[in-house]
Amino acid sequence: MSDSPDAANGEKPRPMRIAPVTATGVDYNHDGVLEERWVYAPSGALVESTMDRNLDGRIDYTSHFDQHGDIETAEADDNFDGVFETRYRFSHGNVESS
Repeated sequence: MSDSPDAANGEKPRPMRIAPVTATGVDYNHDGVLEERWVYAPSGALVESTMDRNLDGRIDYTSHFDQHGDIETAEADDNFDGVFETRYRFSHGNVESS
């Protein structure tokens, strides 16, 4: 990784991060908005998955994956009020705690 241009301004250099490759998913109701979306790292590993399960235009389920593409955590808004009230932690693909 290279240093950011902030170093030229006398600021402490920060490592530059490579943005994830994204924009793959499914538009279930054909309205032009992806209701299910997957974000991949430049390596091709799955990083994040988001879903709009009730098709209201708001994300209500998010999953996060480790560098190998294995699920680590997830958050859910099960009553669709905009607040993620349920959290899950996974171990080897199985729910460890919620």
